Amino acid sequence: MRVGQWRRAVAGSVLGGLLVAGIATEAAAEERGYWAEAGLGVGSVLANVAYMPAKITYAALGTVTGGLAYALTGGSYETAQNVWTASLGGSYVVVPDMLTGERPLQFAGAPEVAGKSIVEEPMSVARDPGVPAEYPIDTQY
Repeated sequence: MRVGQWRRAVAGSVLGGLLVAGIATEAAAEERGYWAEAGLGVGSVLANVAYMPAKITYAALGTVTGGLAYALTGGSYETAQNVWTASLGGSYVVVPDMLTGERPLQFAGAPEVAGKSIVEEPMSVARDPGVPAEYPIDTQY
């Protein structure tokens, strides 16, 4: 590919990314301001220039690794599934909401075991039966 063709391809990709990722709802645009929304759109496109190739490479290598795990464990589908879920799950595109923290950016998916995520959730705190329900648990009395 010649330099001129390469520049056109990059410019087309950036323009396409801006059109797809840069369009926000009217309420969010008014809340942040149009220039802030435009900046977030450009920022997400620039972030995707590095993020998307890294994520796609990770997913491709995870696909191969999952296949090897399946073969080397004597056909253990659960082992391969855990590798595939971690490598193929997650976010493939950075959107403006991820840059503001409104949505999480998850590079890898969370593998599951028996229908439950391996990632531990915080334990719920048991309420003391002697404390009335209208008082929050963190309240110091």
